[in-house]
Amino acid sequence: MRYIIITLFCFISVYTFSQIAPVRGIPNVIERSTFLLLSDSGYISIKKEESKADGKGWNSYRNILTLIRYDKHFKAINQAKLSGGVNIYSAMYSELRQVGGKVWLFYLEGQDGDDVGDIKAAEVNTISLSLADAKTIISKAELNQTLRGRGAENEMHFMSRVSPSGRYFCFYARTFGRKQNLAVLDKDLNRVWGKQESFEFGNPYSEWRGLHSLEVDDNGGVYFSFKLRSDVENYVIYSPTGKSIVKSIDLGDGSAKEILFAPEKNGGPVFAYGTYMEGDYCKGVYKAEVKANGDLTAIVKTAFPASLIEPLSKEGWAKRRRLGVDPVFNASLVKNGDGSTCFVAEIYAKIDPYYHIGSIMYARFGGTGQPVFGRAPKYWAGYGVTRYYFDGEPRGERFFDSFPYESKIIFFYFDNPDNITRDISLDAKVVTPSNGALIAAIIDADGSIKRQQITTLPLNYLSVSGKTATPGFIQVPLVVGYTDVLAKVKIE
Repeated sequence: MRYIIITLFCFISVYTFSQIAPVRGIPNVIERSTFLLLSDSGYISIKKEESKADGKGWNSYRNILTLIRYDKHFKAINQAKLSGGVNIYSAMYSELRQVGGKVWLFYLEGQDGDDVGDIKAAEVNTISLSLADAKTIISKAELNQTLRGRGAENEMHFMSRVSPSGRYFCFYARTFGRKQNLAVLDKDLNRVWGKQESFEFGNPYSEWRGLHSLEVDDNGGVYFSFKLRSDVENYVIYSPTGKSIVKSIDLGDGSAKEILFAPEKNGGPVFAYGTYMEGDYCKGVYKAEVKANGDLTAIVKTAFPASLIEPLSKEGWAKRRRLGVDPVFNASLVKNGDGSTCFVAEIYAKIDPYYHIGSIMYARFGGTGQPVFGRAPKYWAGYGVTRYYFDGEPRGERFFDSFPYESKIIFFYFDNPDNITRDISLDAKVVTPSNGALIAAIIDADGSIKRQQITTLPLNYLSVSGKTATPGFIQVPLVVGYTDVLAKVKIE
């Protein structure tokens, strides 16, 4: 079972798309790979096989989990089926995470009845692939939830965050209705504090509502932003002891569309990023510093440049005269190897009866200068896209992935190959399932973009061994159309 995490926005507005050529079917989705890079430059990944069990309803959907160890060239060297291949792990949630230099398997324990089990974590021995005794992260009693009712599994959300230096770990579990469970743990996953909140997010499929950002800093403080039914962007600052302060965003003038947090290493400042609105249009981006009392200070707002607005206007996503972008996107942050932070957003909307997947726009913040703006142009319109919701976590099914590499950021997505040589200032030609190719867009620190069609090597676990990358190329693990692959990218 997969967790799908992008919101569809439905606006009562009139859009004009000059190039709509709706098609059936969707381009391949791209997921973040399950491969974790280890300290010895090898990798570890997890394979999930669905298997029915005797539990009731959604508890009858289980996973058999297999851990697989690779060397630095992606050659599989070991594997181990967990729990002897018994399907004890709920299909609703399991993942590998690195905390404090160790690899942990997080999972939801399967139950025989309708109850939701414990959320647990077990340390993984990366050589033998054996598991240590599991620790309870959030207990069944704390969750206090059953899986009765149609669609109940769709309201379960799980997120985790590691602090910048790996000192603290934060786990978030949303159950049905208003319940939000937070747990903060140290680097050995010993509980520091836990709390249950009751924030009314509203319908998770509705525009803008829901969890937008969750981060933990190196002091154990938690930063949590969300939108309520009132469509007011709110955020909560939790102290290292769990004491909370609830705030609404105040930018002075203009309203914030979202707030995304980015703590610096070693207890440094926490910054907030997002976009701001004027009327019905998104006008630009902002950056601010977050104080311990929750106030935003040193707010700097930068309007979108005409070089970004004009091609988006040709694609129907912006109003050129107003120099504003229609707020039909969800955003995330990417930390680059050079210390800069990129605000990244994929335009995505449903205007009945069609679905529209648009360009990727970004703003790179580095140092004290103005952010560098850019866009990776793409466009698809058609029927039959799966309905998504957004919970702030850039993983699961979506139509691009981002990969930081030194001072560059690389976007992977499916596109019409004609767009590679098309002037970047023009609107994108339409991509369809029949003409789509996997593209890598490499953006340098100055905002310049180079695009290339790339090849992939299937990674069917133990059946295919990886190969050493050619000099001048890097290999990036991805999941494309539910298949693990290595993407070979030329770096100039």
